[in-house]
Amino acid sequence: MTAHQSGHPVIDECDPITIDLLRSIDSVQKFITIQAMWASARAIVRAGIRAEHPDWPDDLVLAEQARRMACPSRVD
Repeated sequence: MTAHQSGHPVIDECDPITIDLLRSIDSVQKFITIQAMWASARAIVRAGIRAEHPDWPDDLVLAEQARRMACPSRVD
């Protein structure tokens, strides 16, 4: 992993075509895209919790999902 000039590690870099595409879409489309990505992330986290704890009731799964997504650096 390399470091960006900011000192933060670079995990992935967008190619110029992707950057141009992201710059070309309007704010509404960006918002819609972010909402969809957030919904996908919630579903992935929830599915992972459900796989780890198939016996947990929905309210406990949702609480754990919220905990993990609120502060991912503190997830055990």
